[in-house]
Amino acid sequence: MSDAASGTSPVIFVVSKGSGAEHAAEQAATTLKRQLYRTTGADLIAPYAGETSRRVEHQIEIARRDDAILLVQRADPLFGPRVPERLDESEPMMDGRSIARRFAEAGVPVVFALSSEELADSATFGTGWTVLHAD
Repeated sequence: MSDAASGTSPVIFVVSKGSGAEHAAEQAATTLKRQLYRTTGADLIAPYAGETSRRVEHQIEIARRDDAILLVQRADPLFGPRVPERLDESEPMMDGRSIARRFAEAGVPVVFALSSEELADSATFGTGWTVLHAD
């Protein structure tokens, strides 16, 4: 949690089958003296070109405005394989990795609640990510 608290790694992946992610997010919010907002992976992703990006930017805007940490519950679908449901490929589809990177770039602390060890493997994302295992 120290990287997140210092602001050097605002993206946290929590691997948990129970309420560990919520507890970790609450601890992060308390440590950073911020509010905690909740959303789900399904609330962020969309099948239409540009819509996922707009949803992510909306969450960033709200979190910045209210100085909040975002907890993305049931985030597994963001990091699994996604098949585009559209013909227009002019705008790249955002996946979990690019969503996480966008939150990090915006400086918005976010906790992704995942149930799979493989999805939270920091090797998938490179260095600079915080992965907690809350059982």
